[in-house]
Amino acid sequence: METQAGTSQLSTTGHGLNLLSVIFGSVSIPALLANMQIRGGHMHQNKHPNDLTLYRLRMGFSRRYVASLLRHKSTSLLSKLEEGLALPSLMTALKLAVIYRIPVDFLYTQQYRGLRDQIRSQESKLRRAQQAMLF
Repeated sequence: METQAGTSQLSTTGHGLNLLSVIFGSVSIPALLANMQIRGGHMHQNKHPNDLTLYRLRMGFSRRYVASLLRHKSTSLLSKLEEGLALPSLMTALKLAVIYRIPVDFLYTQQYRGLRDQIRSQESKLRRAQQAMLF
């Protein structure tokens, strides 16, 4: 159900997990599970894991509302982003961070941490090579 402000009212009725709610802000685990994509009897593997759905639901926003804030005519791109089937442009990622009121790296935590670790490792190797050249 969608309210006038564009926020969605989530219901866990019929999902069999009503009593197992664990609250993350204003979003319960059953609500998150209800919005996950399951294909062929198993969870769809994202190429680009992200927390877009978590933050959208935490804010209480529908896909349609977020798409309209992004000035998109439909929810198809947002759906592809949330499902990990596409990566946003820099401008779209920045807009999503503003909409969800979080730093942009929170949207793609797994990729951010992987890149951070890779770059820190490379920095360490370069430092050691430079120090070896000095002595």
